[in-house]
Amino acid sequence: MRQAERRPRSADDEVVYEVKTMAFSKSSYRVRAHNGGRSWADHRARLAVRERADQAAKLDEGLFRGAPDRPMASALEGKGGVRALVVGGCCELNTTAHELLVDIGSEIGAYNAAESGESLAECIALDIHRVRQRLAVQIWRDYQDHLTARIRFADPDEDDKRRHEEEAQVDAEEQELAARRLFNEAYLQRMGRSLAFGLG
Repeated sequence: MRQAERRPRSADDEVVYEVKTMAFSKSSYRVRAHNGGRSWADHRARLAVRERADQAAKLDEGLFRGAPDRPMASALEGKGGVRALVVGGCCELNTTAHELLVDIGSEIGAYNAAESGESLAECIALDIHRVRQRLAVQIWRDYQDHLTARIRFADPDEDDKRRHEEEAQVDAEEQELAARRLFNEAYLQRMGRSLAFGLG
């Protein structure tokens, strides 16, 4: 691992991240490769940063109209702006996400090298690899879980549609009942009374 990839930050540095995911669809991936040398994940990240800056400007113009220091925009600028972390539809990461993994792995590697007395460069390279591997495994696991959960909703026949509607109605009723129980429990606790007779 190149030493130049290690960029340790001071303990008091604070960074604002905007996390986005991309669906694998024509609207997200319009051509085989994005122009300008950027991946589609990097393209989405740049849009996310712009969207957050635009939202801050709207808040300053509306909620803080007349304030001389633009509170929202100034707060973001004071943190160095927003950085976007993007997981793409093929589980790829944008450049900033890769840089963050290098930062995390470098910090872990430096700590482990100091504890073990082993080579700093080797510990950093090993821990960067471990962090990348751990995240890749988790991303693909989540991807597969989500895909498996959605398969039964793909191209349903009339019986499947009816069953899905019935299941959705049952889920909604259970959620409503749970919400009522939570409200009753909170009310009784506030009144200093014990739960009684089906209200809890």
